[in-house]
Amino acid sequence: MEATMLKAKDKGVREAYEEDIEFLKDQRSLRVFVMGGIDIKMKMKDVRAAQAKENSGERIKKWMSQPEPTDVLSDEEADEIDGILQNDKGGGNDSDWQSPRPSSTSSCPGSRGTRKVVSPEVASALDATKLSSRMAADVLSAALVAAGVDLKETNVNPSTIHRVREKHRAQAVASMKENLDVDDVLVLHWDGKKVHTLEGVGPNQKPHLERQAVIVTGITTDKLLGAPAMPSGGAQDISTAIIDLLRTWKLEDRIRAMAFDTTTVNSGCSHGIAVRIEAALGRTLVWLPCRHHIFERILESVFREVMGSSSGPEEKIFKDLEAQWSSIDQTKFSAFKELALTRRHLSESAEETIQFAREQIQEKQPRADYLELLRLTIIYLGGVPDGGVGFCHPGPISSARWMAVALSCLRLALFRRQVQLQKSVADAVLQVVIFVVRVYVRAWFRAPLSVEAPRNDLDTLKQLIDYKHVNKRDGAEDPARKRSKLQLTEVPSMSVSDVVTKNSRQLLDILLIDSGFLESPVVGWNDRADYNKKGLDIVKHLLVVNDCTERGVKLFKDCNKTVTKKEESFQDLVESVDAHRKSRPDFKKSTLVKKYTQA
Repeated sequence: MEATMLKAKDKGVREAYEEDIEFLKDQRSLRVFVMGGIDIKMKMKDVRAAQAKENSGERIKKWMSQPEPTDVLSDEEADEIDGILQNDKGGGNDSDWQSPRPSSTSSCPGSRGTRKVVSPEVASALDATKLSSRMAADVLSAALVAAGVDLKETNVNPSTIHRVREKHRAQAVASMKENLDVDDVLVLHWDGKKVHTLEGVGPNQKPHLERQAVIVTGITTDKLLGAPAMPSGGAQDISTAIIDLLRTWKLEDRIRAMAFDTTTVNSGCSHGIAVRIEAALGRTLVWLPCRHHIFERILESVFREVMGSSSGPEEKIFKDLEAQWSSIDQTKFSAFKELALTRRHLSESAEETIQFAREQIQEKQPRADYLELLRLTIIYLGGVPDGGVGFCHPGPISSARWMAVALSCLRLALFRRQVQLQKSVADAVLQVVIFVVRVYVRAWFRAPLSVEAPRNDLDTLKQLIDYKHVNKRDGAEDPARKRSKLQLTEVPSMSVSDVVTKNSRQLLDILLIDSGFLESPVVGWNDRADYNKKGLDIVKHLLVVNDCTERGVKLFKDCNKTVTKKEESFQDLVESVDAHRKSRPDFKKSTLVKKYTQA
């Protein structure tokens, strides 16, 4: 008996010792074992999870025992049910799970609606209006209820909307690339800006990055290829990103010309972006420096010459004008005839300039400040624009947008009696206004005309030379002399034919234009198909200004950090929004009916 008790005691000691060893090992690893009482909260959580799993299984069994529904589940819905079944087999807390069975055929409480609402057209419209998926769920829910739709029958929720939008976006861009139809002769455009990074900034990351809007245009083509991000705004990074985009869209062989702003990084003769693109493509391209950018640089030179350098980013006279604008009587303005200086230099061409401005107003202008410049020109020259005399509030002045300077100078000239200016400043403002009215307006609005570009450039150069009679300050530099290789004394008597050389024929070869018409008399060119049907059509549609990239930059700035934070999805977003805007030029009901009833 005693021996048996000792044996049992030794067994108990041994088991206790083994338990201690297991506890020690556990504390050195996962620490599953604890010393203390039962964790009541954890136990209740496990009980609820087990109950939820059991209830979930009961609902699935009940659903599977019902007759086959008349509505056929889509592949996505079937995959969703399979995923739920697999999750139940693997365990886990599915207390929020709801059956994906269509509510029209299931009596299961809490079943998920499967009526699809976010079609490709809806997804495109949501992206174009920059609505987040949460906001989109709110708007769609309110609209569906107003239309008499039971929300329980739909799949409207933020997560579903987000996934569906990404899917439709990617499908739309893939379809664009597959069905791309562009012209054989394309002009490549690019322009960039620094924007915030899509994702959060890490310890070694910069808060901003460089993006470039890359666009190709042609006779019937106006396509945004993308807005790639790059670590810097250097020529190497930008040219590499542009070439990668061209290869992605398979357009390397169709690029025949380049349009770009006249900055050093673009036009540098050794390491500029344009030179690098030519080297990557292995052929010479036609360079089309943005003519609007060139005329803005000329305006900047004139302004700095007569006004002097500025100590800050904004001119004090323009800030004073903006501050005093609310107190100015806009019915009391002064036209050019009230001063001898402006009357002497503007009287001869006033009527012709007014007529030119009226004709331009009748055409569709891409920006509101273009129309404002035309209206102020007419008013200052003594005319009355369509709609009567009216003035817009002065806007911000930016060194990247010199047209705003021209507008502010015109306002100062019109209201010079109500704005206190020093005489020297007032005289300088008038010299700028004479340049704007006499040279800048006509040159700016003729700039996009590629066929007339040579003649317009020569006319502008002659007007710049003539402008030196207005600006007679001692030591003043002739604005036409900067970077000019021409003998300026010969310019007044020159014609377009004087600047044509044997190298000019290379333009036709690069643009794939048959030069056979050059062998025939000029009077018969219009009867030749190689000239009138193809060659002239190509040249007419050359975009010699880079305004399209300004709209591209505005687009990716608007889309930045609004809908997605994924780089790949962001590129799809920019593409789809651009396509959506072009398919819907306005918000008229007739336009919307035509767009969405034909979709």
